[in-house]
Order: sequence, then structure tokens, then C-alpha cells
Amino acid sequence: HRLVVMDRRGNASLYSALGERVSEFHFGNGIREVREVRVFPTTHDSGVAIIDDQMRIFVVNSVSEP
Repeated sequence: HRLVVMDRRGNASLYSALGERVSEFHFGNGIREVREVRVFPTTHDSGVAIIDDQMRIFVVNSVSEP
């Protein structure tokens, strides 16, 4: 199991079950504020979708390989 932590600016951190930071990724420089976040299952991993304050949608299909 892993934990995905997202801040309001679109920065995401992935943590292991032991609380160690595994990786980080960013959804884009133009994001001023994340309005909504959804995590979804994929065939071999999990993905993340966000909607920003301008109603734009950003998707990462694999948190292990963004």
C-alpha cells in the first residue's frame, strides 16, 4: 500500500507503507489551486485525476511512473 499526498498547488508525494517518501511529481506550473482530487485503480497501479480552479482536468495514469 502507498499513500499519495497532494497539496493545493498540484505537487504530489508518494509514500511507502512505512512512511518513507518514494517519489514526487507535479501536475503543472499553471495550477493556482487544486479543487478536487480523485484516485482511481488501473491494471497494475493507481492513477490520480485533479480539477484545478480554472476547471481544467489533469490526469496521471500511474503514480509510480507519472
